[in-house]
Amino acid sequence: PHNYMRMVEHIIALRNGLEIDNLLIRMDSGDPPLFDRGSQDLVEALDRAGRRTVDRSVRWVAVREPVTVASPSGGILTILPPEDPARRILDIDCGIHFKSAIGRQRLRVRVTPETFRYGAQARTNAPFLSMLFCKTVGQLFADWRNLGYTTRNILIAGRWKYFNPPRMDHRGKALEAVWHRTMMDLLAAIALIDEGRLVGRVISYKAGHALDVQMVRALYQQKRLVELD
Repeated sequence: PHNYMRMVEHIIALRNGLEIDNLLIRMDSGDPPLFDRGSQDLVEALDRAGRRTVDRSVRWVAVREPVTVASPSGGILTILPPEDPARRILDIDCGIHFKSAIGRQRLRVRVTPETFRYGAQARTNAPFLSMLFCKTVGQLFADWRNLGYTTRNILIAGRWKYFNPPRMDHRGKALEAVWHRTMMDLLAAIALIDEGRLVGRVISYKAGHALDVQMVRALYQQKRLVELD
């Protein structure tokens, strides 16, 4: 159907990562494309377009107290209040654990436009079998046919090795997967908090889209957000 889109998290994350509070996106297709450079093309397009400052103050929000959601598979997502509310800082401590060549990875980072620009190059990842299915039998199904997986626009991980070169090497270990989870996925979920920009600390371990959405839903249903002066 053309009234729903997937893979939008790679666009929504730009709101928090680049500190953009007001942006209208129009699309004429059912799904946004996957780019060969992650979301760097979008970052550069926004940089070329420029920004306009409006005569309104930024709204800042935080959680009233620590909030945690967990999954039966061991995933945990926690948001903590800021240690110093006067400092408008968002720190993320993100760990992933895949039973593939990706393995265990952890990233602790402060969200700034500079760190986001670096993280925006991280592509989404998929198992080799998903890539194979997408290119063969998946062509029969619109949900798979339109994903557009290629060896350039996704990171393909097998059980013991990558099937295409990973990016973002740090001391001999490729951290592209955890950078993607942090900046493209987790930050996109945080951008769904439309009360303002979140400050504090986010801890994520083995969490994914389902837990991200559960967290945002809990923040609103349980009224855990408070606006900072």
